[in-house]
Amino acid sequence: MIVTEANEFAGCIHDRMPVFLAADSFEAWLDDSSGAELLRPAPENLLHVWPVSKRVNRSGTGRDDPTLIDQVELSAA
Repeated sequence: MIVTEANEFAGCIHDRMPVFLAADSFEAWLDDSSGAELLRPAPENLLHVWPVSKRVNRSGTGRDDPTLIDQVELSAA
């Protein structure tokens, strides 16, 4: 995984983020005709965030299924 500085969206969570290489840059990256200039933060509108089940943080429960990423209501704590 290659990381770069966070964009504004991800910056509220962490100061770094993974590089998301745009599809039109794949060939240039793989044939070495481009380099570090492709390793920039993702566009602000690429990522989205929503609350998910707390089951996401539990390993080994055997309850992994596609509903793990379904949006859930936040409970007042």
